Amino acid sequence: MNDAAIILARIEPLFQRLHGHIYQIRVAKVAIDGQIHFFFEDQPRDHRFKSIPLHSISLDLDHFEEVIRAIRSQYGLSFNFYGFVGDRWPSNGNLIQKKLRPNELFYGEQK
Repeated sequence: MNDAAIILARIEPLFQRLHGHIYQIRVAKVAIDGQIHFFFEDQPRDHRFKSIPLHSISLDLDHFEEVIRAIRSQYGLSFNFYGFVGDRWPSNGNLIQKKLRPNELFYGEQK
């Protein structure tokens, strides 16, 4: 089973399409362990969000882009990218993440 199929299979029971809920995918690049981690976030109205780990993949941006494409084609979820400052999509050269978020620390060289 490939990485995209694993993530899609884990999203299916979590994505219930309930009224008043915000569903998002958080994608975090962790340079220390050399992996990209995927989390499913569910936030009911007036409640704290829940973040559920889905899967981790290697730090290969070409493969990462394929996984993102597969998730986007199946679900219309928003993505929040963390740790990708200076990284670019291999297909078009656009920045994956333009600037640091207020709650994000940056460790490493900025490209």
